[in-house]
Parts: sequence; C-alpha cells; structure tokens
Amino acid sequence: MNLATCRALFDDAYVTGGESITAANLGLHHIVALWAMPDTVTCAGYDIGWDKTNGKLFVTGFEDTITIAADTLTDTLDASPAEDVLTIYNAAQTTTLTLEEVDGTWTDLSAVRVRIFAIGW
Repeated sequence: MNLATCRALFDDAYVTGGESITAANLGLHHIVALWAMPDTVTCAGYDIGWDKTNGKLFVTGFEDTITIAADTLTDTLDASPAEDVLTIYNAAQTTTLTLEEVDGTWTDLSAVRVRIFAIGW
C-alpha cells in the first residue's frame, strides 16, 4: 500500500455530482480509501466527500447563512453522504437546514482548496 497526498483547488464551474479524481491523478493504480479536508479558511462551511463508486470529490454546504445565539444544536447524519440535516432549537423557533451538495448557481468554489490523502497501490 502507498500513501498519496496532494492539494486540489476547485473552480467557479463546479459540476453537480462532483469533480473527477482518478488513481492516476494521485500516482496510483487503484484507490482503496481517500480523505479530503479543507486546506484554507475559505473552506469554512463546506464539507468535502469522496464518491468512490463514481470516482469524484463532491462538496456539500449550507445555502443559507444563519445566526445562532444561545441555541441548542442538533446534527443528524443520515446514510446519504451528500445530504445531512442540521436542526437548531431555541425558545422562539426551530430552524432546520439541509446540508446539500453545492451547485454552480449559488456558490463559487474557486477559492476552496483541499488537501487529499489517499491509500492505494
């Protein structure tokens, strides 16, 4: 097994479903596992995932910006890697936001850089 590391920079034309990444991009013949994590402050609010079946890096985030003051935060993770739910409870109201895959119509990822770690051969 080998460990490959690199940095990737997204662009302003993110394709729904993710950006392709291959073993050859990482100097490998086969990827066994891959982790991608934010490498810059501009990644705040984004989560980077790997779709092994389709060989793609995908980005999820919250489309709306909210302010939380003395609230209780509940994060519910489901089986879908591209969609999680965040529920915020306070005395006045309950706000539910869905963590969704970003699309080019509401976000520019050109400043989002990630560090990639992959194990393979």
